[in-house]
Amino acid sequence: MIRTIAMRARTLAPLVAGTALVAGCAAPDVRGRVTLRDSAGVTIVQSNGPAWDDAKRWQVSAEPLLEIGAPGTSPEQQFQRVDGAWRLPDGRIVVADGGTSTIRMFDPGGTPLWSVGRPGDGPGEYRLIERLGVGPRDSIWVFDYGLRRFTILAYDGATVRTVRLGGELSAVGAVGRFPDGRFVVREFWSGGAAGAPLHSGLRRDPTAIALLAPDGSLMDTVAVVLGREVFISSENGRAVMSAPLFARAGAAAVRDSQVIAGDQERFELQVFDPDGTIRQSIRIPGRDLAISDTDVERLIEEETDRRPAAERAGFRRELESMDVPPTRPAFGDLLVDDAGNLWAADYARWPRYPGAWTVLDPDGRWLGTVTMPEGFRPLHIGAARVLGVWRDKMDVERVRLYTLIRP
Repeated sequence: MIRTIAMRARTLAPLVAGTALVAGCAAPDVRGRVTLRDSAGVTIVQSNGPAWDDAKRWQVSAEPLLEIGAPGTSPEQQFQRVDGAWRLPDGRIVVADGGTSTIRMFDPGGTPLWSVGRPGDGPGEYRLIERLGVGPRDSIWVFDYGLRRFTILAYDGATVRTVRLGGELSAVGAVGRFPDGRFVVREFWSGGAAGAPLHSGLRRDPTAIALLAPDGSLMDTVAVVLGREVFISSENGRAVMSAPLFARAGAAAVRDSQVIAGDQERFELQVFDPDGTIRQSIRIPGRDLAISDTDVERLIEEETDRRPAAERAGFRRELESMDVPPTRPAFGDLLVDDAGNLWAADYARWPRYPGAWTVLDPDGRWLGTVTMPEGFRPLHIGAARVLGVWRDKMDVERVRLYTLIRP
């Protein structure tokens, strides 16, 4: 039976809250840093310190193995805005360039193989690419936020089919795809904020993480989590949503046929089965999330300096008029590598890229932290390679491949 978002919201909220209330058996691991306990059928994994020491810590190589988009290369190797990249098992690299609405394939050495797509609303066209991934049966999927549509491509670039979403969910982004072809999407925010009272300040509404059939029809809600934090103000008698400093947005990822999600208010992640059952709660307590006045002023300066000179004074006043959340986000984006390890980025406000990523093994234990090269954001992590986008000082984007060193 398909359950509605409202029904799942009522059933999940008490369950999530209850995981911390029911005591179970606790057992530290041999290092004494991880506590495991069972709480009403939910395995709680709490890490009080990283497992890696200096000899075991993973690292990303200082220099890239491959760079696509360097100055002087062909136009087919230049990018305007990289919105997704993936390295296939044979070493080929597929990249979604949202700036040109194209999907491009490169051989293992970075030579262009094919390019498909253009701006538009028709089959094989894109309006606003949000994410790219690799799915079952040697397929590539591309999610278009503007068209609310998945496009499925073969490895040779041919369009296999398009999957358009219905109107049951609000502003939707792609999370991933299960091995059986089902899609996972999440709402960024719900429609509730639009009807909020004027001058209501900070607001976060519950949003759905939903499971879609291969044809795009809504099957069920996997979880209900807090969406993007917004600041509600009034302008000419109407409510206006703005993004406050240090806004929390929540994050989610797919691992095999499970969904991992968290609301960023603390370092706590829930692992859900497709039917919404919580299987695991992963926690790292004690992280300092306090926001000082100096932090606020520094971020205001950074944001203001990015604006044209004529707009800076007004933009500063706008930022200073907004409430600031009580804490900074506990983490940023979530990625799952090919071995099933979960990578949680440190918080970084766009357009900055996070420098450090917390790595947890498939059982939820905190392994340690990996520092990425400056200006680099990973998009796909394999067993020994990290693929992503690197931005130079002129904000020109290039696709880079690094070695992942795992002693």
